[in-house]
Order: sequence, then C-alpha cells, then structure tokens
Amino acid sequence: MSIATGRAEGPSTIHARRSAGIVGRIVAHRTDYLYVLPALIVMLVVIAFPIYYTIELSFFRTPPNLQMRDKIWTGLSNYTTVLNSSVFHEVTIQTIIWTLASTSIAFLLGLGAALSLHREFVGRGVLRALLLIPYVISAVAASYVWKWLYHSDFGVIGAISVQLGFTAEPINFLDNRQTVLASLIVVNIWK
Repeated sequence: MSIATGRAEGPSTIHARRSAGIVGRIVAHRTDYLYVLPALIVMLVVIAFPIYYTIELSFFRTPPNLQMRDKIWTGLSNYTTVLNSSVFHEVTIQTIIWTLASTSIAFLLGLGAALSLHREFVGRGVLRALLLIPYVISAVAASYVWKWLYHSDFGVIGAISVQLGFTAEPINFLDNRQTVLASLIVVNIWK
C-alpha cells in the first residue's frame, strides 16, 4: 500500500516506477553519458570491431593472394585443423608453463621482497629504489638490454660464464629450444 495515495500497489506498478526511475536517471545525467560517448566509440572501433572481424575471418580460408573478396567459407574446419595440430598442443603447454612459472616465481620473490623491506635496516631506501627500476624502465629499452645480455656472441651473461669457466663457449640463450623458455621466464619475472 502506498503511503501517498492509500492504494495497494502491485508488482507491475513497482516495476514501472523502477524502470521510469532508471530512464529518469539516464535522462537526468545525459550530459555525463555524452562525455563518455567518444571514449565508447573509440573502444568499439579499436577493440570490439577487430575482435568481431577476427572471429568472422576464422571461418574462412584466405587465398594466397590475400584478396578478401576471394575468401572461401570453411566453417569450423580451421578450428578442427588447429585443435588436431601437434604444434598447437606444444605451444599451449609451453604457454601454460611460462604463465605458471612466471606468475608463481614473481609472486614468491615479490612477497619475499615486501616482507624483508617491511623491516627497518640500513640501506632499505636504496634497496627500495633498486626494486623500482623495472617499473620505470620502458619495455622497449628493457627488451634491448635483455637481448644484449643474452646475445650468443657478445652477451654479458655468456662472456661471464666463459670467464668463470662454467662453459667453454658462450651460451646461445634465445636461439636454443632448451634455453629460450627459461630465458624468457627470467625476463618476465624481472619485469
């Protein structure tokens, strides 16, 4: 029963008032939505359309000349080909290993650093500053530094390993299937 009118209100009256309230709030704040509209349009053009177009193209076979007007409908054939490929399974396993190792090791190192830096000790400020370096260096600059460190002929890590007598020749980190995953995990943990 409504206090203002003294009449009983049913579910349809309450629903109508709620929907009118939502529409009323949207109308009342229409300028707020107009301010956000350009960002929404950009997001639709830059994010939503490419996702839609990629999904659409996944149902077609593109000819060697890459002319989209000549594309051939294949349905789910591309998906069955990928899912039955041994390369897909190998890449998926490598991605899972990279993700789990990078995430868990970075978490444990970060937690350890946070717990140890929580206590007062001499040089704590310097150590905190050193731990911020990966955050302030751009990804491009860091990539070039790590590429230089891992270089098979002129890399610092390979040169040090030869100088210390650990290896007879520099290690080829990035071009070797046995070492590349671990090398990339180290880079990701550092970042």
